[in-house]
Amino acid sequence: MLAKRLCLYCLLLSSLGYNGWTWLTTKNPPELDKVFLKYPLPDDGFVYGVSTNGGGATVGFSYRYYLSKGLTTDEEILSMLADEQPFLITKDPEVKVESRGAELDIRVTGRINQFHSQALIRQVGSDSYAVVNINLTSTSGKTYH
Repeated sequence: MLAKRLCLYCLLLSSLGYNGWTWLTTKNPPELDKVFLKYPLPDDGFVYGVSTNGGGATVGFSYRYYLSKGLTTDEEILSMLADEQPFLITKDPEVKVESRGAELDIRVTGRINQFHSQALIRQVGSDSYAVVNINLTSTSGKTYH
């Protein structure tokens, strides 16, 4: 009887551990609401600014900035970017973007939640990617990593 109970507790503990681990490590893609920025880059690329309101009434909007090839409609942009990694997540909807060849200059005045100084963009007509260096200037606000 003791062996059955011990086996049952081990099985329960294993199940709880597995479920907890998958819950903690599974990333849910953000719910992208609206495309508000389409900044053209050389070689048919774009910087897309997309708003997300995943927190509903409890959490305000966040703004995600992506690099991607030229897409035609807002629906196509939102569906393609849902699984992509943004190079910038901020609370600032009015980020200033300037392109200098393979570099981008980004100016933010609001809070920065996440930033990557390099991003990849797919080359037109191939499966290879180009590296884009991103220079960030924050004039106010706090940076969180």
